[in-house]
Amino acid sequence: MTHAEIDEQPPGSATPAPTVEYDLKRERDLEEASTSAEFDEPTVDELNVVNWDGPDDPANPQNWSMKRKTVTVIIVSSITFVTPLASSIFAPSIDQVMTEFHSTNEQLASFIVSVYLLGYCFGPLVIAPLSEMYGRLPLYHICNVLFIIFSVACALAPNLGGLIAFRLLAGLAGSCPLTIGAATLADIISKEKRGAAMSSWALGPLFGPVIGPIAGGYLSQAKSWRWSFWVVAIITGAITIMAFLFMRETYAYTILENKTKRLRKETGNPKLRSAFDKGTTTKELFSLAMVRPTKMLLFAPIVSLLSLYMALVYGYLYLLFTAMPTLFEGEYHFSRGSVGLSYLGIGTGSILGLFIAGATSDPLVRYLAKKNGGDVKPEYRLPFMFIACLLIPAGLFLFGWSAEKKTHWILPIIGTSFLGCGMIIVFMSISVYLVDAYVEYSASVIAASTVLRSLVGALLPLAGRSMYNSLGYGWGTSLLGFIAAAAIPFPLIFYKYGEKIRTSNLLRKSLVRSTPALASRAASTHAISNPTLANIEKRWEGMPLQEQAELWMALRDRMQSSWTDLTLQEKKAAYWIAFGPHGPRAVDPPGTNARIAWGVLIGVAASVGIFGAIRLAAKPAPYTMTQEYQEETNEFLKNQKSDPFTGITSPGYAGKGMVQSPPKAN
Repeated sequence: MTHAEIDEQPPGSATPAPTVEYDLKRERDLEEASTSAEFDEPTVDELNVVNWDGPDDPANPQNWSMKRKTVTVIIVSSITFVTPLASSIFAPSIDQVMTEFHSTNEQLASFIVSVYLLGYCFGPLVIAPLSEMYGRLPLYHICNVLFIIFSVACALAPNLGGLIAFRLLAGLAGSCPLTIGAATLADIISKEKRGAAMSSWALGPLFGPVIGPIAGGYLSQAKSWRWSFWVVAIITGAITIMAFLFMRETYAYTILENKTKRLRKETGNPKLRSAFDKGTTTKELFSLAMVRPTKMLLFAPIVSLLSLYMALVYGYLYLLFTAMPTLFEGEYHFSRGSVGLSYLGIGTGSILGLFIAGATSDPLVRYLAKKNGGDVKPEYRLPFMFIACLLIPAGLFLFGWSAEKKTHWILPIIGTSFLGCGMIIVFMSISVYLVDAYVEYSASVIAASTVLRSLVGALLPLAGRSMYNSLGYGWGTSLLGFIAAAAIPFPLIFYKYGEKIRTSNLLRKSLVRSTPALASRAASTHAISNPTLANIEKRWEGMPLQEQAELWMALRDRMQSSWTDLTLQEKKAAYWIAFGPHGPRAVDPPGTNARIAWGVLIGVAASVGIFGAIRLAAKPAPYTMTQEYQEETNEFLKNQKSDPFTGITSPGYAGKGMVQSPPKAN
């Protein structure tokens, strides 16, 4: 088989290629001596690659001191707390806003609160790619300043239209820490130690909206609803000053790119390039980063399903924000300030969930890694999430039916505490899992999750008041609980099959279609270095999907030239990627067929057993299932002249009417 034929084989192809295997064995003997030398002596291209100054390079954010890492975590977590707080801080005073602007539209009242989340929906689509092009730090500074400006504009809004517009713009700017906050922590903290830091960051998106109504309720009662926005602007201003003084760039790509530019000036060598440089232009990189979150939602089932579940939970939170003021002020006669205190149930549960998750997440990962051979896998974050998936529907049922029956006010609040505890664990588990699974593109995967979460959070509350007016608190909240209960098996399913799903070819192929220029340019300028291809058989399955796509495309374009121009390592890698036992061609472990057969047999036997048990325990046929009863029903219908056009009393009717059963046995 020629190299052109290999070129046509995608990574998922199952076609064998014995002739290529023969060629490789023959050429291995001819080039064995040169191969060993190639690994020891760097090529000219490798000498022009700018990388870290060893594994302990202090410029690498992973090697920062604990003090600097702690300061970074505190600043990022603080701003991630404030911007979600702004989403709900004036929810208790929405009636005050509507009165001031002479409006009685209930949907508009809910929309003023939730429009902020539409900014969360669209902001990440721009912020995530920009952060992967220019780094995290410039985005934090710019968005923080814009957030302050738009918060002040909300405080000075002259009408409802202006308030809605400025709320939307504030949400766009405020989405920055939610979009790149987790990526920032992934930049500076290793995978096995990331859980505790992520727990403090994950508290903001859930605990911030809980504290907001408490503060906003008393602010609006003491001053006015406008002071809610002034307080947000003041707090954000203080954090922004701290960020300008103490935050540093954390994105390795940007740090090495800046180092490369500096060395080019110092050495006069224009051929120097960053180790992360893929040869793309800024326009290509932006286009790729823009579509990557969408591709992850469409072609990565784990990203889409977990993001959808987190979006539903987030939507429940904001739906309750619109329902709780009506419940506690109308049914339990709380004052406007005291209504804000009703959110403490969610806050207390969130704090409890934070401590539980923070204390158990990393130890659980280390335990499972030790139990399974020492390899730290992202799926080890998921088992603890199962408990949270039980708490969420339980909390919803308790809240709904205790409110429906008008029990003591503490019971609905206890229900919301279960919900808050479950939400923080779900939020943290999913966020850390997605970052660990797609660490190279953590900003994009969090952006994908944030977009979906914010969209549901913005739209679901709009149906809240109508739903509760129609179904009541009991069945209305139970409907949400049933949907949440359907997701209970998710953590266990993804724990068992997550690695296989996230390494499937579907996302890889979609990313390949986005990067042809990148791979083509890299391949046309120089050969692929041997360290990149070394031990490809062992490393391929664990490589990030984007890296797999780029390497495959680079090899394909290299093979468009003469086969003799390829190094032995390139030939071996091309063969193994095209025909090796990985992905759909992976060899099943011994006993797989037997396990499948036994599983089918057990399933069939269980089905027969369940059917038999139901038949044995079934009650006798009801008295209506007798011919005598049905004939009497026919006579009754005829006497009543029922359905004279097409039914039993219509002209020429020859049917059996209600008769459908044989006579009852004596």
